[in-house]
Amino acid sequence: MKRITYPIAVAAAVAALAAPARATIYGTMSNFDVFNDTPENCYGAELELEGVHAADVYNTYPSHFDHRNVTEYNDGTTFGTRVTFTGYNFTADGFIPPTPGQSTNGHACVDTAGCEHFGFAVNTQPTATRYFWLDSNSQRIGTTPLAVPTPSWTYIPPAGNQPAQLQAQVELPENEDHVQQADAIWMKVYKTEIQRPAKLEELMSGNAVVPEDQAEVETEWELLERGVVGDAQDKVNNGDESVIRRYEFYKYTGPYTPEHEADSAYDSKTMSDPPANELGDFIAANMVAANLVPVALVQGDYNEDGVVDASDYIMWRHHQGSEVYPLIDGDHSNVVDDGDLEVWQSHYGGNPAQAALAGSNVVPEPVSLLLLLTGVGLTAAGRRRDS
Repeated sequence: MKRITYPIAVAAAVAALAAPARATIYGTMSNFDVFNDTPENCYGAELELEGVHAADVYNTYPSHFDHRNVTEYNDGTTFGTRVTFTGYNFTADGFIPPTPGQSTNGHACVDTAGCEHFGFAVNTQPTATRYFWLDSNSQRIGTTPLAVPTPSWTYIPPAGNQPAQLQAQVELPENEDHVQQADAIWMKVYKTEIQRPAKLEELMSGNAVVPEDQAEVETEWELLERGVVGDAQDKVNNGDESVIRRYEFYKYTGPYTPEHEADSAYDSKTMSDPPANELGDFIAANMVAANLVPVALVQGDYNEDGVVDASDYIMWRHHQGSEVYPLIDGDHSNVVDDGDLEVWQSHYGGNPAQAALAGSNVVPEPVSLLLLLTGVGLTAAGRRRDS
């Protein structure tokens, strides 16, 4: 995937940051709630991102896991990266589903046993995504990926008098053994655009950037089954820098043909909703975004607000010892530790514009400020992070 590049000259780089050229998609991300609908207790999860190198995974979001491992794979025909979460810490006995019901809006699983919240942000475009639950031995449970389709995005440059287009396609992930077709699912889609790049932790319910209102419904209902592609194509309006969608997925409980194809009575032209006997439990809510400009990441900016300040220290203090927060792992040691505090100290006061001019803006904080922040951090350490 081609990336946006900037001229070497500093002045040109600053100008590019102010008005970057949209040549392609710069990065994609997904943040989703999903229930455990397997017959087993789960103790881990694995996100498989096909066509993505490990270095391109710059952020992930786990809910209730102690360990995160990122590894590349290559089976001779395809390559990709697996992000594996282990050490489930919400309950001692793994998690089984609670009573499924209405949509979580993509955030409730942060605080709910029986479902989980995951996310990833990459600097490229996965060619396919598959998610699996893991058992107590960190082995996949079954060969069927979770029913959480994630779109493949395609940027179409402007041609003639036509503006640029951004295409999003979703389809059911196939079973690994390719023997049994995956069950059909119902899909509902909301969409919006914003005039800046989106960030992973913004893709939560209740956040202003996430489309949730009825006026933002893009697709009322669509039945996804094998061979069916949910396709949406949007004009890229002047000033748009990110397109955000929220997908809701529900079980299909209607009849199947002998070939395991949905035999639904639904007719979108005459029905506003699926038939009552065909719409089952809520499965997942997936908030996704495609950025058309780069996200400015600065060393030590652990909460991604554009500056390196006291709030980043609190983030570091709150997650000290964790192995699952790559944005807070400033020294890339795979654990949040004292080395990341040193990164924060050496970049205190930095912001993206200053970083573009100087590579890094080193503004050592006074000892008194560090002592104050330590006190604040000790107070905040007991608070559970819920977003």
